[in-house]
Amino acid sequence: MPEPPKSKLGTCGYYQGHEKGRRTTVYRCKLCGGYFCEEHRNPKVPQTPAPFEGTRSEMEEWRKLGHPCSPYVEYLKTKKMEDLERRKKALDQMTRRGKIREVKPIEYPPVSVEYPPMINPPREREVTIESLYPSSPPPPTKKKYTLASVALAIIAFMIFLVIVILVFF
Repeated sequence: MPEPPKSKLGTCGYYQGHEKGRRTTVYRCKLCGGYFCEEHRNPKVPQTPAPFEGTRSEMEEWRKLGHPCSPYVEYLKTKKMEDLERRKKALDQMTRRGKIREVKPIEYPPVSVEYPPMINPPREREVTIESLYPSSPPPPTKKKYTLASVALAIIAFMIFLVIVILVFF
């Protein structure tokens, strides 16, 4: 039996039963055998990924233009398995044909560190709550105001009053 043509003049299988199906050049899908226009010729997974759960690559795959193709899912699985086998083979070659070498920990000799004696070693003192929080507050100190500081404060207050009067009146 002769092989069907790769492309022909016909209607896109994506629009079967719709008014939009116009006659154009259609291409045969290698997986499902259906004929599709240029816009829908690439296969895609026939199911939408779960909202907010699909990975970025799944969402990009789903958004691509194409036609839903059930055999494409199996094709993707076999491609994934082939890729996994290829990676396993490469890993086996890197680890000496599958024999993973044992990594022995390095044992270091014990180290003792001796520090020179301190010139003024800290004195041990007993810490009590009373020593941290004395029972009586320290005596208040009297603040001494000079004539110059009082005059400066009065001048600053007068300037403030003038500014307030000019702004609000």
